[in-house]
Amino acid sequence: RPLYTEHAPLSPQSSVTSSGSGGSDCPLHDDGPQPGRDTFLEDGSGMREVPVWLKSLRLHKYSYLFKQMAYEEMLSVTEQWLEHQNVTKGAR
Repeated sequence: RPLYTEHAPLSPQSSVTSSGSGGSDCPLHDDGPQPGRDTFLEDGSGMREVPVWLKSLRLHKYSYLFKQMAYEEMLSVTEQWLEHQNVTKGAR
């Protein structure tokens, strides 16, 4: 059984209605992830299976956006932040 099936599905409202203030809740810098850190490789980061999960959704080309994020940061990503990162509307 693939590991990515153990993750809970995303709620369609999570990136839109829970953001509240137009994207300012996202703990990331407006210019995107910072270089150096790779949470996909860190034990206990909660992020090790994100690349597999994104690939299962055919969204793996956006993996680089999440590579330096902590799990909690990924959960706070807003639709506005994704738009600023040039994620296509269909992928958001």
